[in-house]
Amino acid sequence: MLRLIPLFALFVSFLQAAPITYTIQQLGTGTLGSASFSDALVTLVLTGDTTGIVTSPSGLSSNAGPATVTVAGVGTATFSIPMRVFLPIGSPVVGIGSFDSDLLNVINATFATYRLDLPIGPVTGDPAGNPTFTYATTAGDLVLSSSVNPARQSTFTAAVNSDVPEPSTVGLAAVGMAALLLRRRLK
Repeated sequence: MLRLIPLFALFVSFLQAAPITYTIQQLGTGTLGSASFSDALVTLVLTGDTTGIVTSPSGLSSNAGPATVTVAGVGTATFSIPMRVFLPIGSPVVGIGSFDSDLLNVINATFATYRLDLPIGPVTGDPAGNPTFTYATTAGDLVLSSSVNPARQSTFTAAVNSDVPEPSTVGLAAVGMAALLLRRRLK
């Protein structure tokens, strides 16, 4: 029976991982491949895993994963470079970008106490980002020539996949499994 405890602990920790989808939307002007756009809704979607969140010694929390960009009237493309969502701990800024540059950020005091493993939003805030930086995608390069306009608001949402059981559900299942194993062992 005691030999099963490490296996069971591994099983429970595996079940606590959950996919999480981060989304930022804001109006932008630029190009995606050969298509130009002006004041179009730009939507970034990054899918991560709650167990993939890392925090650097400097206090930058991030979660890497596959990401797409959708530009209204142009289309959708997948980034062909590594992307991440990031959150400087205690800062009012959250954003999505590469490991070299911020693409789109949202500024709102709510993010000062937010953690990347939690669902939130939509939260609207001031836009920020790094215009003119080039991001490789499956549709060609994405370049936002004006992603920062204080007159326009950005929106951030994080949604955890609800198909994954909560830790308390997993714990209850674990107790039941242990009881069944003990009962079987005693027979």
